[in-house]
Amino acid sequence: MRTSVLGKALLAVGMFLTFCAAALPSSAAGFPAVGKGDIEFQVDCASFRGPNGAVEEEFYVKVLSEQLNFERRGKKTEAHVLLAITFINELGDAYETRSREFTLNVEDKPARDDSHLLMVRYPITSAAKRVLIKLEDLRARKRGILYVFTKERKKGMAEADIEVSAPLPGTLSMSDIQFAWSISSRESEGSGSFTKSGFDVIPNPSRVYGLRRGALSIYFEIYDQTEFALTRDRVLYEIVTSLLNLDREVAFSDTQMVASSSDDWVQTTALDISKLPAGRYWLRTEVSQEDGQGRILRQREFSVLWYEASWRKSDQDVLDEASLFLDNERFRAFKRMKSGERERFLLEFWNSLDPTPGTARNEVREEFDRRVAYANAHFSFFRKGMLSDRGRIYVRYGEPDLVERQAAPTSLDAADILNDRLTQGIEPKVSQRLVGNDKRSYEVWIYNMRGTPLFETEDQMMTPTLGKEFVFVDDTGVGNYVLESSSDRSSKYR
Repeated sequence: MRTSVLGKALLAVGMFLTFCAAALPSSAAGFPAVGKGDIEFQVDCASFRGPNGAVEEEFYVKVLSEQLNFERRGKKTEAHVLLAITFINELGDAYETRSREFTLNVEDKPARDDSHLLMVRYPITSAAKRVLIKLEDLRARKRGILYVFTKERKKGMAEADIEVSAPLPGTLSMSDIQFAWSISSRESEGSGSFTKSGFDVIPNPSRVYGLRRGALSIYFEIYDQTEFALTRDRVLYEIVTSLLNLDREVAFSDTQMVASSSDDWVQTTALDISKLPAGRYWLRTEVSQEDGQGRILRQREFSVLWYEASWRKSDQDVLDEASLFLDNERFRAFKRMKSGERERFLLEFWNSLDPTPGTARNEVREEFDRRVAYANAHFSFFRKGMLSDRGRIYVRYGEPDLVERQAAPTSLDAADILNDRLTQGIEPKVSQRLVGNDKRSYEVWIYNMRGTPLFETEDQMMTPTLGKEFVFVDDTGVGNYVLESSSDRSSKYR
């Protein structure tokens, strides 16, 4: 008997998952965060000193056009959204909410990859321990009977911990590190949406770099109120920027010397990350005065992705696909990962299943992608087809050898099929009707052998010739088929 292929794959990556959970302190509750609900978006934040010396927090939100409802208004195609930020204290009480409306425009029809960046900046105090970010589409209603009367709008929500560090008088301090998609000097006068201190700083709310952006750009501000700086016309600073991997080993380091005649100045840096493999990293920036007395350090995490699929798929798409082949424990660990960790994990997983290692193709991964696409195209019903009962079985076992279908069957036919085949399988997932009164439509998928499973288990290898049968029933009469019973006890899904 061969060792389970899936068992080998999970064993190979299981240690990686455990290592990822232990190597760094958990920051799953922090920024960057992903908004969930009707609208999926990415959000990040960074704090800076405001004009009056108080701390102000900038929030950056990225949302795809396909998540919003765009309408033609005269010569413009517009969407209207409301971005609301709620501040929560250490007792869990929401003590303040700030909101702002945005009008988003596209040329004609929004394309799949079109995205929009929103930014707001609000005063913040040390009382804030957590923030709730809500993005609401002002021109899109929730669908469904429950929302006919409430007229509730479509929205997405994200919640994350936040740490506020205010500059202290008489010290050397710095703002948060802002991750940018690009930074360029602004030559013309005036101010754009993302302009500050003479630079156009385009935010990167996901903090993801790699395939589509091979340089990591950062922006931060220095506030030097030390006596050493205030009594000199010019101070020389050393800036050490390092990239650390999961082992806290320095993967890259850069040192710059900056001379400043001001006690409040700006630093921008672009780092080449083209040699870094996919994964999760930490950016550490340390600033010190020339005399070595004043020193400040900041560090924040980011991810590197090199596969096109990682950039193209949403966070929820990646999680949905992983749920098809990970058990509950490993799936929970996978959910806690950042995007770079997930790509690295998936690379290890699929490589361990590759039937032709050393070649450019991975036939198992290609077949998985084909089955997922087929399931989404043929079995979707208010949710992705791959997550339906028929979709999960199709992805796992492939095309059935035979499909028996009955639409609005006779009582006798329904009783025969549900009596003969349900008694051997798992406990029914939906309520059975009385024999002779069952007129539900059904499908029976029959695998004469074992089908073509992508993820084989020991149990399947022990019974290679018994075949498998799956009974799907349209329990509600609207075309949504659910798994009623099966001869395969391993087909129970979470």
